[in-house]
Amino acid sequence: MANPSSKHYWNHDVFTYVSSFYKPDGKSDTVSFKPNTVHLNDTVFYSKGYIIVEKLAAKDNLPVAGFSKTDTGYTASVKVQQLNGPSYSADLLMIRNQGNTLYQNLDTITSQGLVLRLDDVGAARLRWE
Repeated sequence: MANPSSKHYWNHDVFTYVSSFYKPDGKSDTVSFKPNTVHLNDTVFYSKGYIIVEKLAAKDNLPVAGFSKTDTGYTASVKVQQLNGPSYSADLLMIRNQGNTLYQNLDTITSQGLVLRLDDVGAARLRWE
């Protein structure tokens, strides 16, 4: 329902007319991570360029507080190349114990609109939005 209003001041008048309201519950988030299974040195294309997995490594006996000696950390070094532009690097980390994922860091490349995450290791499983 429209809601007209006016305010009168000695030097000017202000008229308002609200014709619609924003309903946040009516909209859902359309951004989601898209999984891609890749191997070392594989290339994956995205809308503004491509991504290459340069290095994949596992590390046992993490010296980080809060993690036990049986936890394993996995890292992936990723190169993001913009078409006809600069390249960016991202280092992704995932820590797992006995098959359960405990921690994953996200790396953001704001200029490309990318958020990267390492989901699984074997063949690296990267996700981005």
